[in-house]
Amino acid sequence: TAPAYAELAPDPWLAETVRAEMLRVGRSPVPSDVEASLPLGSTDMGNVTQVMPGIHPVVGIDAGGASIHQPAFAAAAVNASADTAVIEGAIMLARTVVALAESDVERARVLNLQERRAS
Repeated sequence: TAPAYAELAPDPWLAETVRAEMLRVGRSPVPSDVEASLPLGSTDMGNVTQVMPGIHPVVGIDAGGASIHQPAFAAAAVNASADTAVIEGAIMLARTVVALAESDVERARVLNLQERRAS
């Protein structure tokens, strides 16, 4: 049987574009080589990226050293740092979509992949 969660396979162009947007809003993305070598959690987004272009950016919050799935992280997820992460994350993703829409080559590539997926 297939694993419940497939390995993430981020689209390289989308991943580099969102990384540039992270820098643009003043965030420090995880280095590309580190991001590529580590499983950064289990998610069905891996399944999605196996069949269509996608990304799974990591946007940090000030969690005081707590990691996800801990009560202290849950508490930190309702602070100003988390609010900023949500807003900046939305900006980064929106700008990535705009960049995709503005690139004739990349837009055509993604639409072609979407069309192949639908058929």
